[in-house]
Amino acid sequence: MSLLYPPEITDQIIDCLRDDIESLQACARVCHVWLPRSRHHLFSYIQISRVSTLQKLVHLSHVPHMVPYFTSLRILRLIEDEFRCLSVAPGGPFVHSAPPLLQTVVSTVKVLYISCVNWMKGVPQADFFPAIAHFSSLESLVLDHCVFSSFRDVQHLLCALPALSKLKLARMTQWVTVGDARKIREPERPRLTVLDIEDCWEKETSDLFEWLLGTPSRQTLRTLKLATSVEEEETHRFISALGPSLEHLEIHYHGGLKRILNLEQCVALRTLRLGFYTSNNGAYDLVKVASFLTRTTCHFSVLHLDIRIRALQQLEQHAGDWWLIDEVLASPQYAHLQMAAITWMLYKYDYRVHEPPAFADVCRSLERQLPGLSKCGILGVQVREWEIGIPQAP
Repeated sequence: MSLLYPPEITDQIIDCLRDDIESLQACARVCHVWLPRSRHHLFSYIQISRVSTLQKLVHLSHVPHMVPYFTSLRILRLIEDEFRCLSVAPGGPFVHSAPPLLQTVVSTVKVLYISCVNWMKGVPQADFFPAIAHFSSLESLVLDHCVFSSFRDVQHLLCALPALSKLKLARMTQWVTVGDARKIREPERPRLTVLDIEDCWEKETSDLFEWLLGTPSRQTLRTLKLATSVEEEETHRFISALGPSLEHLEIHYHGGLKRILNLEQCVALRTLRLGFYTSNNGAYDLVKVASFLTRTTCHFSVLHLDIRIRALQQLEQHAGDWWLIDEVLASPQYAHLQMAAITWMLYKYDYRVHEPPAFADVCRSLERQLPGLSKCGILGVQVREWEIGIPQAP
């Protein structure tokens, strides 16, 4: 194939397709000139969900002309087959054997997803945790829908990663026993800057909170996101302990609001995002939200407040109560805010019954019901669809 464009131009075109796997595969088959750049992006993200795929990758990692492509690997997703994981598979989950077999090519990985692994079905091999240490550049770890035999395994996993700074637990990731695992102390690890917990059990969240407060993460944690069931007392104790280090806080409330959110010790807090959700048919009671905001004590360092309310009903059914939110946020209590964002979350599947509203019209309607904030010039309103998707890295 004759070159119609210089390689520098075609490389830039291929770079624009870095997130489109099908297009990259098509580019790789066009000609030998397009192949290296296409492979560079194709190898930046690898998902392994079968033993056969793992074996092929192990083989490719030893082929001389393929080895350079593994240096572009940034995201690795290990997904255990859920049906196989529920059965007693010979040798346990294949994920246990992946790090030892791939340890020569994972030094550039930045994000690691481990999904649907039942550690109760097999004990990790002796070389598993030493091999995990070869993820020397790994910054973000996502544990999605995993079952660990003990909290000790979780601790060993986190402490084995030298550069880990972001952790996400999602979709009922849990462990069966705790035992004396809290006594495990690694003086230098983990040093988390971001902790994201979504849809996990109270026990697991409490165990993790208690352990992290005895690690360097207590001084390094900057961002905390909680979208899970957890005792409010445990949450407030953890937030207070983080104190001066916390800069971004996101809490999603499901159900009642019992305690006052006291953030006076969080002197470095810049962003506060509060989500109010309920399982009842409707939106969260705006009167309760206004009362909660009134009783919340924020340090004047908080500059950006983001309130998200999940709605099953139309906005007009709550129009009479928005003045309460407006009155609180426009009061001297929140005079230090530079931005107040109101997000109205709509369930997408409700459109089977009702036509989707014009989001721009809903935004204008909300702005009219918040005159105090509009006058202050700090109001930002948006309407979004609420969908449940695959957990993303923090």
